Order: sequence, then structure tokens, then C-alpha cells
Amino acid sequence: MASPKEYLQGQVIERRDLTPDLMIMKFALAYPLQFIPGQYCTLEIDGTARPYSIVSAPHESYLELFFELVPEKFRTEKSLTPRIWKLKVGDTISFWPKAKGAFVLDESYDTQVMVATVTGVAPYVSMIRTYRHGGYYHRYWPPRGWGWFILQGASYQDEFGYLDELRQYHDKGWIFYVPTVSRPQEERNHGWLGQTGRVNAIMPELFRNLFIEANRRTVCYLCGNEGMVQVLGNKKSRADKPRGWLFTTAGFSEKEVKEEIFF
Repeated sequence: MASPKEYLQGQVIERRDLTPDLMIMKFALAYPLQFIPGQYCTLEIDGTARPYSIVSAPHESYLELFFELVPEKFRTEKSLTPRIWKLKVGDTISFWPKAKGAFVLDESYDTQVMVATVTGVAPYVSMIRTYRHGGYYHRYWPPRGWGWFILQGASYQDEFGYLDELRQYHDKGWIFYVPTVSRPQEERNHGWLGQTGRVNAIMPELFRNLFIEANRRTVCYLCGNEGMVQVLGNKKSRADKPRGWLFTTAGFSEKEVKEEIFF
């Protein structure tokens, strides 16, 4: 762990609770944290540390994170997120001074397909904001929505923390964004007019409709809950969890699939 003198202090400057178990926070840091879009930072309280993917882009003046509070049965005395839930605007927390992670944009591919469940959209938002600010222009200019896809699944519509922002990018042609809810019949999704079904279950249909294929010019990113990643990817195959759809049916190679499991 970082020694106390190396910690970077961050103050909560904004808190937005989406649901009882989803929250977005912005932090003002004592000095800028250097990172590449897609990487994660590490927060620590009283010796307990945990990594969180960064939502904000490097050029933004604050650090933004998207938190999910896992069910109590999965928590331990070392769980950090329940302690972060107690923070309010004005409180401070310690950050490790260096961001890490290899889940970053691979610019060797023409087409970027980004699949997420709920908070797994965090690294993609960082990438898109960076793109909007001039990043990746040398490789992906002019913007073409059919070059960057974000396919995001959630149980309920109020779990899409960046729905309006991503739809705006979609409408302006920067990306092609498809949010889908898996429980359309429940009251909490009343009024939802978008795609329905688990994101992993509707992937074959989406790929057909959007003309996405394993053509050696397309890379797929999977970020979010373990179930989705295993069904679609599962690069580190185990005997009880065979390779996922992207490998067995869609025809992608191992280097063309990037994975990041949150929960």
C-alpha cells in the first residue's frame, strides 16, 4: 500500500444518488491524478483499499466515479464501498497517487464495440469524453457513430447513470448507443421505450442488426458483472465455465476481446 505521505486527498464536491445502491460522486483532488481513459484509481479508508474505474476524462478538473453497493450478503469487514456510501459533500478520502490498468482503448482497430452492465460503462464514458475533447482524433476523425458502439445492459432504467449524456453523443453521431433493460414488465421500467432483454442474450441480434462482425478490424470490450463477461467472453476459461459467445460463435480471437470484471 502507499505510505500515508504519498496519499492524494480528494474532497467530495458532488454526490448524486440514482437508486439506493447506485451513486455518482465527483472529487476535487489536491493535485491532478494522471491516468489514461479506461484505467482505475484506488481509494483507501483506514487501511482498506479498493480500485474503481474512472468515469471522468483526464482533461476534466474533477475526478468522477460511479459506485455500486453490492448486496449485504456479499460484503465483508474489508468492504470499502459501504464506507464510501457514508460520505457527504465536503468529506475527504484518500486516493493512491497512481492510476493503473490495461483496459484502455486499442487504437489498432477501426471499430470499437464496448459492452457493459450498469457501472461497467465507467471506462467507456471516460474514453468518449476524451474523444469529444480531441483525443484519438489522429485515428478516428471525423466522428462516425458506426465506428464506436456502446451496448449497455441494466435491470432498470434508473440504473443508467449516463443515459442522457450517451444519448446526446449518439444523436450527434459520435457513437452508436444501445441501452437495454432486462425487466421491462416491472413497474420501475414503466414508460421505457428502448431495447429490452439481457445485454448478453441479445448480442447476436444486435451484432446482426448493426453489422458487427469478427473481421480483424473490430475489437470488443466487456466490462461489468462476472456473469455477462463469462457468457460473452471468458478468456480465462475454466472447466465449469466454457468460452463465451464472442469466441465460440462470433469468431473473435483472444486478442480481439478485452475483459474487466467488476462484480
